[in-house]
Amino acid sequence: MENLIPFEGESLIDLIKFRAQQQPNAMAYTHLKDRKDEKESINYQHLHDEICRLAAYFQQLGIKGERVVLAYPTGLEYIVAYFAVIFAGGIAVPVFEPRQSAHFARLQGIIEDCKPMLMISNEQTQRVTNEDSIAIIKNAGVHWLTTDNLAEFNTIQASDWSPITLQPEAVVFLQYTSGSTGNPKGVKVTNGNLIHNSQVIARATQPDESFVCVSWLPPYHDMGLIGSLLQPLFSGYPCVVLSPVSVIQRPYKLLQAISDYKATISGGPNFIFETCVNRIRDNQIEGVDLSSWKVAFNGAEPIHAETLYNFTERFSEYGFSGKAHYPCYGLAENTLFATGAKAQSGAVVKKFDPQELKKGYACNSNNDEAISLVSSGYPDAEVTLHIINPKNATELPERTVGEIWLQGKSQPLGYWERERVMGEEFFGLLEGDNENTYFRTGDLGFVDGGELFVTGRIKDLIIVRGKNHYPQDIELTIVKSSDDIKSHCVAAFSYVENNAECVAALVEVKQNVSEEQRKIIQEGIVETVAKRHDLKLANVCFIKPGSLPKTTSGKIQRRAAQQAYLNTINEAVS
Repeated sequence: MENLIPFEGESLIDLIKFRAQQQPNAMAYTHLKDRKDEKESINYQHLHDEICRLAAYFQQLGIKGERVVLAYPTGLEYIVAYFAVIFAGGIAVPVFEPRQSAHFARLQGIIEDCKPMLMISNEQTQRVTNEDSIAIIKNAGVHWLTTDNLAEFNTIQASDWSPITLQPEAVVFLQYTSGSTGNPKGVKVTNGNLIHNSQVIARATQPDESFVCVSWLPPYHDMGLIGSLLQPLFSGYPCVVLSPVSVIQRPYKLLQAISDYKATISGGPNFIFETCVNRIRDNQIEGVDLSSWKVAFNGAEPIHAETLYNFTERFSEYGFSGKAHYPCYGLAENTLFATGAKAQSGAVVKKFDPQELKKGYACNSNNDEAISLVSSGYPDAEVTLHIINPKNATELPERTVGEIWLQGKSQPLGYWERERVMGEEFFGLLEGDNENTYFRTGDLGFVDGGELFVTGRIKDLIIVRGKNHYPQDIELTIVKSSDDIKSHCVAAFSYVENNAECVAALVEVKQNVSEEQRKIIQEGIVETVAKRHDLKLANVCFIKPGSLPKTTSGKIQRRAAQQAYLNTINEAVS
């Protein structure tokens, strides 16, 4: 591959034009379809032309300034449509395919919130969408347009697009938050935000001419869209795209694709690494070579040191190097990326005293009870990070747990049509500083030697008798207590009963576990949590496999789990 050609412009439109001019025949994206050996590819010139053609059609519809919901399956159509909306002056709203009934409420909430002019997808998606989703869309007065069967579109040329100027402050898309701690909100991401965050990611990951990305992440999720689809385009290296559903069902496909295309960068939330360790059989990856993998990024949820160790241990014989592990921290309200490890240096893991952490202090420890935390790396030079006492907006000293506040050009404008929420949760002012606004992440963490360690979320934090307990730590303890408990299928939360703070957990167990075994497992959970966390669980409820509330990106919805639990209690009492 030729040397990477850096882009130094300020517009997404200029980026597409730049790649078409500088690398017209270079491969931009390859989509590996679910059927064996079936794929489609597009080079930069063809990508530019298809975007301009569809944008010209959208201009005829008058979508300038309007919200347009994208509901395509993973693939080239999604990418072309996303940029076409932006090229036409519209505001793209990426969502999931509206197939699953579990996502009705979220889809309805997004449509009611952003009030789109159009919802676009292909004919296949519309055909397989269930009636409930269709009713939601129609009742909201949204016109559903399928872009793969437009007769009039055949006569449109790329030259029919009327060029527009995209200013840095122009809102180009709404990134709806995952909803792990509440109703999803649309983050107003600007053209300037995307260009800046792409620059930050490029500096952090240090791509070179060998780089190839393999992405299985959903294109409606910030890590999938910005980190895995936009970043290769920005830096000028090819991207291979797989279906998220296909990889979750058959995780070996991810490693096979990395091997086949000699991918250098790929990753996802912690659970995908755990899934690969637990569910891939040796005979499924015979001959796989992972030695090309330089950046195995891991973010979007708590990163477990044990997962990183187990992944390296399991796949080192296939060429994977532990130096490829790349823990990072980001969120939609910062466009995406905020901090990251040093590329190709591996993860930094430190051990801390659990009792001191509960008090809000990070003290190193090597005793048997020490908690291993994974560093999420360093902020970029153009990103300011502070650890703040959320009660009085004062900065905390190093190794003290507080709320993570961020400032930089990646900071979006706030939430769509939610000024009150924006004023209360999005922006913050440091005590004594009325000029510089910061984004309040709602995440807890501390800095040690310049590195960020994320410990949890404020809204999820469990406080019992003045001590802080992080639900993900309790959940991990529960998972480890029995082989019959499904990984990433436990939710721990607190609630108030008789004016006292109580802690409960919803737990998914394997289907073949008998009632007698469940009692033994339950006793084991209570005993293990008491020993490990000095915490008595008020209740452990076993639930059906697949019923734990999660977001569309797989994050555990602890507040929804809490509400489901309380509803069950109230029903039993009444």
